[in-house]
Amino acid sequence: MSDPLDNSVSPSLAAPGWYPTAPGSPTFRWWDGVQWTEHLQNLSQLTPQPTSTVTKATPVYNVFIWLFVLPLLSVIALLFVDFGSLMADSMRQSLANRGTSNPFSNPTMTSPVYLLVQGLSWVIFAASVVLAAFDFKRLGQVGFARRFHWAWAFLGIF
Repeated sequence: MSDPLDNSVSPSLAAPGWYPTAPGSPTFRWWDGVQWTEHLQNLSQLTPQPTSTVTKATPVYNVFIWLFVLPLLSVIALLFVDFGSLMADSMRQSLANRGTSNPFSNPTMTSPVYLLVQGLSWVIFAASVVLAAFDFKRLGQVGFARRFHWAWAFLGIF
């Protein structure tokens, strides 16, 4: 890599990173893209950064990222649920069985519509995790060294 302070090189070409303080020196100084900082490290302390082989022509979007709209299906499924009658039935059942703490005595929890929506939500969640893993793998194949990890899709459960 070229010396960031070389005046013949455009400042936009000098990427931020660790550069040797002198040729062959084991001490490196951080170049922030504009100026040298006071941060120093020995060669033994530096960890290799992943290198990217991505060009501007490399496609970022693939089919897996576009299939992330699957969670919207669960929202569409909710449009077919009559929440008013479900809540009214739930309240009537709760008032009729005042001392009961069994959640399955509530007809709302065992209604086919409720179970279908819950099952569909879990299937869509699992599909989004799998698609995130495929997207992570695909971006790695085209050369992205630092990509958003697929395991973050598990945060969708909360």
